[in-house]
Amino acid sequence: MEQWQWVKGNPEVPGGYFMPRHLDNAFRKVVYGGEDPRETILDYVRVINEEITNKRIEFGLPTLEDLKNNTGR
Repeated sequence: MEQWQWVKGNPEVPGGYFMPRHLDNAFRKVVYGGEDPRETILDYVRVINEEITNKRIEFGLPTLEDLKNNTGR
């Protein structure tokens, strides 16, 4: 029971379930399909980011675009 004081959970983000799934998909495309690694991961990063943004909008949380607009960048 003393060890429980050291346990920390991994924080979840809305849509975070999407990332491991698509990293696996990218891995398979590269290893088994012979796709270009860089282009494959960039394609999946776009898909993952879109899903996270959609989930943040769904739950009324700020998106990256909201944060950029609030800082004047």
